[in-house]
Amino acid sequence: MFNWTKEIENLAIELLQKLIQIDTSNPPGREINSAKYIKEFLAREGIESKIIETDPGRGNLIAKFPGGDDDPLVLLSHLDVAPAEGEWDFPPFSGKKEKGFFWGRGALDTKQLTAMQIISLIMLKRSGQSPKRDIFLLATADEEAGSIWGMENLVKNKKINIPPGVCLNEGGGFYLSTGEKEFLLITTGEKGKALLKIKSEGPGGHSSCPKPNQAIFKFARALECLIQKDFPVEETVTEKEFKNLLGNYSSPASNELLNYMQKVGIIVKNIRGGKTANVIPAEIEGEIELRFPPTIKKAQLDSGLKEIFAGQDVSWEITEFEEGFQSQLGNQFFKILSRITAENNPKLKLLPILALGRTDGRFLGPNGTSVYGFAPTNEETPWEEVLKQVHQKNERIAINSFIQGTKILAQSVFEYCI
Repeated sequence: MFNWTKEIENLAIELLQKLIQIDTSNPPGREINSAKYIKEFLAREGIESKIIETDPGRGNLIAKFPGGDDDPLVLLSHLDVAPAEGEWDFPPFSGKKEKGFFWGRGALDTKQLTAMQIISLIMLKRSGQSPKRDIFLLATADEEAGSIWGMENLVKNKKINIPPGVCLNEGGGFYLSTGEKEFLLITTGEKGKALLKIKSEGPGGHSSCPKPNQAIFKFARALECLIQKDFPVEETVTEKEFKNLLGNYSSPASNELLNYMQKVGIIVKNIRGGKTANVIPAEIEGEIELRFPPTIKKAQLDSGLKEIFAGQDVSWEITEFEEGFQSQLGNQFFKILSRITAENNPKLKLLPILALGRTDGRFLGPNGTSVYGFAPTNEETPWEEVLKQVHQKNERIAINSFIQGTKILAQSVFEYCI
């Protein structure tokens, strides 16, 4: 029933190259240009779609392929890309095919996934069969800058209405080898995020007469306590399965991934204090972003911070809190992804991880949708190399990787829906 052809392969190549060639650097975004191209591309296949422009130039493409009453499938990616800085071997918006790679900004984040998902939808349409579930294609704006003009806007303003189901998202699909075992990473959850405001006060005055209990010293001591303290973190389902699959085999890359999943990340957003030169500031205020595993709830975070700052002469408050989420590991869709990946390469198993960073999946995961980050590749696109290229120069994806990944994804979507 699933019929992968050379014509489909060439269509996928054409699509990815064109998407890379459309400059959607954010800022300013201009995703509308990419959204218009996709709309026309889908229309040629008889697939209707619409563009929601949340701000001038900020285009979000939405298509719905209607089906039966089973839980829906959401194909989610973003059209904007990080700015292309530095000296590239090939122009970053050329989509150049050279040395076995597609070169250009977005080749790994996430225009390759957009192309894979569009081809999957087209293959469903061409089959002439009626799917047993609705399939939604969302290619959004502004993910790289917080999703204000993308998923956040669409969800908050109720411009999309999608029941809980399964979402195929960015963040995984990359090849990882420990030397003894080979895997494709798949994200099965995301960390939560909180914004912490810390404020300290102390004697001000002329800098020629510094006091020992200055506000900046109090702030620094409190920050040091936060950095050194290990939050008690309950093991996630993702972490448990990650360790089970690795067994006694690991690598530097897998150790880094495990450490990331277990720890609370700390990012100093800003520190403010003092307006005049040669004057000791009497007040220091800073904002700290915390990234924590999805097992941590707000009450636990609040309790942990109280313990950390006990005895510190500072005031603090949590001004923002977004809970993380975990997705199922044993449902039908996950099993289909695992089986078809193994059919294409018997050595490969799916290795679940928490997403590195926050994706648009955070607008669906907490509401009951199982969100999986998976844009499959092969050994020509190893995880270690991906980390060196995403948001950096010379971003590229191996041509064979993209073709094989598109086939795996399209076949998985086909089986799940037909």
